[in-house]
Amino acid sequence: MDAATHAKAAARPNTEDYHHRGYLTKQGRVVKSWKKRYFVLKNGSLFYYKSPDDVVPLGQMTLFRARCEFTGSNPQNTIHRFAIVTPDRTLHIQSSDMAELKEWALVIQKAAILETRAKGTCPPLTFQTNDYEPEPQQAHVEDGAGAHSDDNSD
Repeated sequence: MDAATHAKAAARPNTEDYHHRGYLTKQGRVVKSWKKRYFVLKNGSLFYYKSPDDVVPLGQMTLFRARCEFTGSNPQNTIHRFAIVTPDRTLHIQSSDMAELKEWALVIQKAAILETRAKGTCPPLTFQTNDYEPEPQQAHVEDGAGAHSDDNSD
């Protein structure tokens, strides 16, 4: 590796810090059925396999300019879904465990930000504090006095 390539690699945010793996259920691209897959997040991409023993992924999604969108839960609150949206593709994911789904969405979003920043197309993240504190709300309680008047003075 020459000095310029080494310097470029050193300047790149470390997307390897966002490794994550486990089972989720994904919706098929063509046939819209749901299939349980083993997902691996590494190096700015999300790979999915039939099982953890597989060497060749069934598919992959680069997280460049990706965002996660929660898409809902069923009425029984037993299935929770989110979508990973990129300019080229949308991948629909579901889990029966909301905490697991939130964890995946968080690590995917962090990896997506790093991958997008690494390619130089995402401005640095900035956080602003908000010094505004809203006035405390005054509780308004009707005591019933004057609410109903029996005299016809109007």
